[in-house]
Amino acid sequence: MSRTEIIAGIDLGSRYIRCIVAEASENSSINILGIGKAVSKGIRQGVIINIEDAYRSILEAVQEAEHIVGFKLKNVYVGLGSKFVAVQFEPGSVAITSQEKIITENDIRKVKDSARSVAKIPQYNLIQIVPCGYTVDGFFAGIKEPVNMSGLRLELNAMIVTAMETYISNISKAIDEAGLEIDYDGFVLGSYCSALSTLSEEMKDLGVLLMDIGSETTNVIIYRNKRVTFYRFFPFGGENLTRDISNIFGIKPNEAERLKITKGNACADLIEEDEELYGDSITSNTPVKILKEELAQVIEIRMNQILGRIKQELNVYLSKNPIGAIVLTGGTSNLNGIETCVGRLFDRPVRIGKIIEPKGLSEELAQTENSMLMGLILHGASKSERKTDKPPSKSKFSDFWDKVLQIGKDIF
Repeated sequence: MSRTEIIAGIDLGSRYIRCIVAEASENSSINILGIGKAVSKGIRQGVIINIEDAYRSILEAVQEAEHIVGFKLKNVYVGLGSKFVAVQFEPGSVAITSQEKIITENDIRKVKDSARSVAKIPQYNLIQIVPCGYTVDGFFAGIKEPVNMSGLRLELNAMIVTAMETYISNISKAIDEAGLEIDYDGFVLGSYCSALSTLSEEMKDLGVLLMDIGSETTNVIIYRNKRVTFYRFFPFGGENLTRDISNIFGIKPNEAERLKITKGNACADLIEEDEELYGDSITSNTPVKILKEELAQVIEIRMNQILGRIKQELNVYLSKNPIGAIVLTGGTSNLNGIETCVGRLFDRPVRIGKIIEPKGLSEELAQTENSMLMGLILHGASKSERKTDKPPSKSKFSDFWDKVLQIGKDIF
């Protein structure tokens, strides 16, 4: 029987907190064992604002996952995305000092340290470094694995992810209160995880923009030539649409959310037949009547404002670095008409992100809102040996991987 490892990940969303548990084997197969979900409390725009509330929500999601899989969890990976996460693209360079002039793992560590030293920000801690391509002697560029190549100088272009110390500390406290430990190298850029699970190598090569639209945050990450080349965080998402619907029509926020999901549309001109909708009033017992087209008009106005802000931020980059397509992930990407809305503004082909890794997922698990969770599992599966949480009676984990999965080889 092949050796296996238990991997757990947590998505600290502003609307829901979710915990995923999977089993990965050295033959590259990944089996999703269960997902726990809880209403998110104590978190705003990806930041913990109340540790007690956040810990209880985390615990609820974790306990639901544990109930499904039948054993206790200990170590987890955590996806990050907030204004307190900084992403820099920095170079590193080292001379090959061995007598044989053969590049070794030690040279890889040195060149990463070189890139890391350039990216230091006061009061920010390194959480992730993603190699975006190596160059040997200035001639052989875009190399993914230079070990054992001959050369005099090794250069690295890397994505360096850092996060504010207090931001990380508060997350760690909430996770610790829930009885969990964050795995070594356990903090991961959330949109990077979404890209791992939804973008093919062909798309990354041609140029693709992934827009991860959550409840209160939107993260944009761009790949070109199979490398991450751009990242940006925006403090808005689907909750902005919900608040507009609630305020303009005077209905309760939960009713506004329900109508947005079930009857909303990001493009009013896509409404073929108008329909009378009703939502519970904030001020009276009389339901508020809303036309379906009116609902779409409110959503479209706010959606265009959000996308306009994103496009404005990306204009300079995209004018010099064109992309082939846009992929939408996150819960808000399920909004009707959003593909058309984004496509019109950016003038690019748009599709909803389909989870392509891990393979063999059920239709329910393959939903786009699970893209970051699946990416966390892929990230964890690509790492070196980890201590299992699963009881020995269920499976033997005394021996761990000698080889890591090939998925996501470009991760540090």
